[in-house]
Amino acid sequence: MKLIFTYKNVRAHVNEIDLRCFASIEGCESNWQLPYNKYLCSWLSCDVDTTQSCTSILAQIEQLERGEKELAYGGGNAWFVTIYRDHVDFELQSENEHPDWPIWKCSLAEVKTALIGWRKFLKMPKRLDSAMEIELSPSPA
Repeated sequence: MKLIFTYKNVRAHVNEIDLRCFASIEGCESNWQLPYNKYLCSWLSCDVDTTQSCTSILAQIEQLERGEKELAYGGGNAWFVTIYRDHVDFELQSENEHPDWPIWKCSLAEVKTALIGWRKFLKMPKRLDSAMEIELSPSPA
């Protein structure tokens, strides 16, 4: 499975440019019901939108891997993310309950791979033709 990182212009007016970074699963870019798009890619696009955010979360993951801490957090405005030594829980932050958005888990290895690729992408020029693909091998969390 491949993650695709791109920029899209989110402005309706032709003369205005407001590029936002997006992550999606190759071949399923418009299928936001696919868990990897719905959770992992949405988290990257919404809450982890700077290289500093990526670096901070990756540093926490390294502490987990060295056994220096039991868990870490990687949430932001849209997501509450709990990072464990073997998996990551994604929970939509909301005052209301969302039965269509149950807590979703994926492996720590997948999140780490995604974050490393996302950080590289965010360092690329912010242009519509900037894009990156990374291989993400899903494994049960």
